Amino acid sequence: RSSGGGEMLAPCGPGAMRMEGGYGALADALAKALPEGVVRTGRGVARIERDGSDDVTVHVEDDRADPLLARRVIVAVPPRVIAASIAFDPPLPDDRLAYMRATQTWAGDWCKVVATFSAAFWSDDDDSGVARWSRGGTKGGGLMAVSWEAAHRELGEGGYALAGVNFGR
Repeated sequence: RSSGGGEMLAPCGPGAMRMEGGYGALADALAKALPEGVVRTGRGVARIERDGSDDVTVHVEDDRADPLLARRVIVAVPPRVIAASIAFDPPLPDDRLAYMRATQTWAGDWCKVVATFSAAFWSDDDDSGVARWSRGGTKGGGLMAVSWEAAHRELGEGGYALAGVNFGR
């Protein structure tokens, strides 16, 4: 609740829907349905090459790592990030790159934060840990911050944590 008002600003508490293990658990569960070793995550991609065959070669940012050979590659980042950070051989068409660069990146200017504490100080005053702060409004480059309780003891989640996002300029 917000201070003095009880207004819900972000989903938190007993009514919040959470994925056990986070979104990484979803990717892990999907990967388990495939043959072992065919899904690779957590690697920065530097270059993707097609040599005219059905194969795709993926070069990762770690120069010491061997390139990965695949039939298909799923790049799970926003188009603007792909255009700015991954080289393609043969190069992507100029009009496609221009379109990708012009695609707005949802949450691209967000800073995600999780802070852990030794005690839930926010609950001392019967507060939920949800807060909203802004400077200059969200139109025309304002700054906005929202935080919420990230672990809920009543649901059996351990620890004391606040999560939040900051966005804008």
